[in-house]
Amino acid sequence: MLWTFYYGLLSAFAPTYGWILVLRSLVFWALGAVLAVVLAMLVMPWLGWRWLLGLSTLPFLLYLAFCYWLPESVHYDLLAGNPDAAMATLARLAADNGKPPPTETLTAGPFRWNAAGSETSSLLRT
Repeated sequence: MLWTFYYGLLSAFAPTYGWILVLRSLVFWALGAVLAVVLAMLVMPWLGWRWLLGLSTLPFLLYLAFCYWLPESVHYDLLAGNPDAAMATLARLAADNGKPPPTETLTAGPFRWNAAGSETSSLLRT
């Protein structure tokens, strides 16, 4: 459990956004490991490993159930050439937040794989 606090503290002093993402993912990784151990301690003595395996899949099944309601990224829709879907997503998000939908035209610049800062090595630069 101490690792969770350690990674959280490190992410507060991370030099770049990429490091924040890496360190925050380590926090959730550590919390998941602690949860798995606690679940094993509670389930294994009485129900066995099959129940442990089944109960361990519940978060994934919940994720699959709720994926239907997750909107696609507006940026992805624009880059995929689907501006109508992007506007529909923005309108849905605006309605959920009690705001008026955007009225201007959405545009996205060209997508480049080797744009400055888009490679993995940029996560290690300060």
